[in-house]
Amino acid sequence: MKAPSVLLDPATRRSERMRQLFAEYAPKDLAALESTLSSGAPAEIAKAAHRLKGGSYTFGAVRLGDAAAEIERFARAGAVPSAEAMAALGQALKETLAELASLPP
Repeated sequence: MKAPSVLLDPATRRSERMRQLFAEYAPKDLAALESTLSSGAPAEIAKAAHRLKGGSYTFGAVRLGDAAAEIERFARAGAVPSAEAMAALGQALKETLAELASLPP
């Protein structure tokens, strides 16, 4: 089994404004991704996952980015992501936001 990646890359510089924006938009991006699942359209799922992946990696949220990348790979292969993959994505977001909240400003 692959070891989980780091939650937040310590080498990534983050301003307080970046932290606020990430905390505001990452959950919205996950909600948008979840809403595309009902359509069953892999292209839309891939697009939503790509957005979350890009924002996560830019912010240094490695585990969340990795989980979103896995969802994107499923979708680009024409498949709907598994419930387990979506649960891992949700858990990664929850853990990332908790870690972020625990850091000093």
